[in-house]
Amino acid sequence: MQFDHGYYNKLSIGWIFLLIIISSCEKTNQPPEAKFKVSAYLADTLAVLEFDATAVSDPEDQQLALFVQWDFQGDGKWDTDYSNQKLTAFRYDKKGLFHPILQVKDQDGATDTTSMEVLITDIMKVSQLVDARDGRSYKITLIEDVWWMSENLDYGSWIKAPQGQENNRIVEKYYYDNDSTQSIYKGGLYTWKEVSGWSKTNLPQGICPEGWQLPDGVALAKLIKKGSLISPQRRLYGPGGFWNLDLPDHGGSYSWYVNYEFSMGESHWWTGECYGDYSRNTPWVIWYRDYMNLVYSNFDGEATNYYMAALPVRCIKKVQ
Repeated sequence: MQFDHGYYNKLSIGWIFLLIIISSCEKTNQPPEAKFKVSAYLADTLAVLEFDATAVSDPEDQQLALFVQWDFQGDGKWDTDYSNQKLTAFRYDKKGLFHPILQVKDQDGATDTTSMEVLITDIMKVSQLVDARDGRSYKITLIEDVWWMSENLDYGSWIKAPQGQENNRIVEKYYYDNDSTQSIYKGGLYTWKEVSGWSKTNLPQGICPEGWQLPDGVALAKLIKKGSLISPQRRLYGPGGFWNLDLPDHGGSYSWYVNYEFSMGESHWWTGECYGDYSRNTPWVIWYRDYMNLVYSNFDGEATNYYMAALPVRCIKKVQ
């Protein structure tokens, strides 16, 4: 029997072309997608954080076939080996802003990485201040070397606007909308003269409890600088924020002596420092709307006899 070598050569070439066509139709491996979440993005040096990579995925491979490794410090050095376990834990032993990295690898060796920011602070301490003058208690939080009131001061005798707060040795306060039961804005509202005790010599304590004082520029600058590490700052300062300050994102209350009405705007609090001549009633104020700043106020009502603002107060106590 004679073999037709030409026929078989043609057949082999055909099979080769068929294999090439089949191979060209095979899909190119798609890389996996790295995703993870952290149990807390703001924590202190005592917190053990859980890192969860169960959301990683791949177009071809099942999740069990995907392997992950972690760089918790974000310094380019992997802290773990590859593992198909998607949950792990880590505790940062120093404060700072970290960018942990997750890398996921599929069965073909394709990888993907992702990162996010985690802010680690000093150990946070929360306590209470009891004002001996009236027995009222306030939540306070320790941020580095300064205790901050987490609630607005609510000391003094309530009077209704448009009645003016006077230099009568009695601390007088307004309530928002002249309503002592209001829930929009807690605490008393005080004019600058009332807050300062009607004399610069009463500063920095002003109307704060014994041993406490109005915030000064040094304490505020440290707080603002510390908060500049993360955005939005409401994650630190705002209601339920990590620093326990519970500052409302808006709601600064003013009593306008022009029309005797209260209005709501950005949040402001009095400080214990003045710009220029104290007699012109030109203090600095804390300004907060998503982020914190220290601004010069133009609430010089007594100098112009035009209007006067009534703002809340948060007192501080420096750790010796």
